[in-house]
Amino acid sequence: MTTSPISPGDPQLLHQAIAACTVGVILTNAQHVDHPIVYVNPAFERLSGYAAAEVLHRNCRFLQGQDRDQPHLEEIRQAMAEERSVTVTLRNYRKDGTLFYNELTVSPVHDAAGTLTHYLGFQNDVTAREEATQQLVSTLERITDGVAAVDHNMTFRYLNAAAANIAGQRPEDLIGHNMLTSFPDLADSAVVQAIEQSSTTGTIQTAVSHLKRLGKWVEVTAYPAADGVSVFVQDITAQYQAKEQQRGSYERFNTIFEAAPIAIIVARVSDHRYIDVNPTFLQQSGYHREEVIGRTPFDLDFWVNPLQFEDVGRTLQAEGKVLNREVQFRLKSGVVADSVLSVVSVTIGAEACFVTLIRDITQEKQARLLLVESEQRAHQLAVQLQRTLDLSLDMITTIGPRPKWSPSAPPASASWAMRPRN
Repeated sequence: MTTSPISPGDPQLLHQAIAACTVGVILTNAQHVDHPIVYVNPAFERLSGYAAAEVLHRNCRFLQGQDRDQPHLEEIRQAMAEERSVTVTLRNYRKDGTLFYNELTVSPVHDAAGTLTHYLGFQNDVTAREEATQQLVSTLERITDGVAAVDHNMTFRYLNAAAANIAGQRPEDLIGHNMLTSFPDLADSAVVQAIEQSSTTGTIQTAVSHLKRLGKWVEVTAYPAADGVSVFVQDITAQYQAKEQQRGSYERFNTIFEAAPIAIIVARVSDHRYIDVNPTFLQQSGYHREEVIGRTPFDLDFWVNPLQFEDVGRTLQAEGKVLNREVQFRLKSGVVADSVLSVVSVTIGAEACFVTLIRDITQEKQARLLLVESEQRAHQLAVQLQRTLDLSLDMITTIGPRPKWSPSAPPASASWAMRPRN
C-alpha cells in the first residue's frame, strides 16, 4: 500500500484532518492588527465551551478573562514579533468561568512568497498535570529539606524556600541565575562534582561539602532528569558538629579506656557479647583479646554466682545502672577474684551497650581480713595481760624517770592501803 502527499488543491481533506484532531486548533489572521480568529475546530469548542460562531473575529485574549497578569504572555508577544514558534502554559477560562490550564503552541504560517499570513494555535488541556505540579510544589515548599532544579548548564530553574534559606537568599534572587556565578566558591566542591556527574552519567550522586561563605555543611543528592538535575539538599551543620563532638568524646573515652587502672568491658545489650575490653581487663583476667571478643560471660564461665548476675540484670532494667556492687568473677586460671562492679547503659553508634567497670579487691579484702585478725589477736593479748595483772599477788609498780607513781595492780594498792590514783 502506498501513500501520497496531500495535494494543496485538496482543502477538504486538510479540513477533515484538522477537524478530527483531539487538541484544540485555532487559526488567526496575522495580517489584521488584532489577529482575529478565523477558524476553530470541534476540539476547541469542546475544550472552551464556546461555539465557533461565538469566537470568530475575536482575539484569543478573551480566554484569559480578567487574568491578564501572566508572565508567559510576554513570551508569546516576543515570539510573534520574531515570527517564530513558541509553547507556553496559560491560565484560561471556559465559557462557564471554570479555570483550565492551556498548553498553547503558536506557529507562524507563511504564503509561497514568505509573507506571514496566519498564526496556527494548538491548545491542549493540561489542567491535571498543572494541578499535580502545583500540589508537588506546595509539598516541596512545606518540607524542611532543600529542593532545587538546575538545567544542564547549572542554571537554577527552581528552589523551594528551604533551599533558598540554606543558600541565604530568596528563590527569586537565584532562579534564572547560574549556580557557579551565584556561588563561585562551589567551583571545585564535591557538590558541583556530584551534580555534573549526575547530569553526564544519568546516575544518582551524593556528596557532602562545606559552604565556607555560609559556614554550613550540606549533604546533596543529585537525581538526573531529562532537562537537568533535581537536587535535594540537607543542612547537616548541627549533625556534623555533633559528630565532631562525639568523635572528640570518643577519643577522650578511648584514652581513658586504654589507660584506666581498672578493668573495662563493653558488651552488646542484645546478646551480651563482648565487643571491646581494655588492657587492664586482659592483664587481670589472664585472657588474650581474641579469646574474649565476640564471646559472652557465659562462654567464659566468668560469673561465679549466677544469682549475682541475675540481680545485676534486674537492677539495670529497673534503674539503668548498677553502682559499686560487690561480686565474684572466675579468672582464666580458675582463681576466684573478689571485685566491685559498676555498669551503665550507653548507645555506641546506633547500638545499645553496657559499659562495665570492674575493680579487683581480692588483695584489698585479704588485707582487711589480716587486719581484723591482727586486731583480734592484739585484743586477746591485752585481755590476757590484764587478767594476769589482776590476779598477781605481788605488788607491781613502776617509777618513771621523774619521781612519779605509775598505775599499779590491785594487790599493790591494797598493800599501800591507797587507791592507785592516789
